Amino acid sequence: KVQYAKKLFIIQELCIKLYTQDLFLFRIVNETLRDNNRNKFETLGPFCFLLYTYSHSPNNKQGKLPKQITLYRGEPLTPEVIELYKSSIGSDIIWKWSQFVSTSKKRKTAELFTNGNSLYVIEMKKRSASDQGVYIAKLSQFAIEEEVLLRPGIRFKIIKVEEELETKMQIFYIDIIPSFMSGLN
Repeated sequence: KVQYAKKLFIIQELCIKLYTQDLFLFRIVNETLRDNNRNKFETLGPFCFLLYTYSHSPNNKQGKLPKQITLYRGEPLTPEVIELYKSSIGSDIIWKWSQFVSTSKKRKTAELFTNGNSLYVIEMKKRSASDQGVYIAKLSQFAIEEEVLLRPGIRFKIIKVEEELETKMQIFYIDIIPSFMSGLN
């Protein structure tokens, strides 16, 4: 049983390495999850399962997150999505990322992916960090990015938005909602 767990962990680490390479794989996985494309579940499902369960592997010592962490994500958003996000501030609206979400511990790194448009400042508090993300920089092809991979199904609430005067970039401050599983730990 111990030998099986070690082999599984090696396979999970290889999946992380493949996922972080600048190949088609991370794009097709996230597109499939985002679009809920069930035609590709049979082929991509096992790979996604291995990625998803990596953060909870008992052998994963370097990937554990602290109980509280601030992460950053750059993403070019459409004007319509920006307005939807802005209109949800102060409401009970909860948003969800259905795909794996790449974030960084470094704001400057995340800003490289904004296309001058939108940046998330992500607050993960208490149990939300420990069961919904994993630090993968040591396995990544781009270790300098200090990547934290968030699991599919992450729910979040938009707390506030600021606009940078010079760049007009929208900065969304969001809180991650703890998963239903976090209460079981």
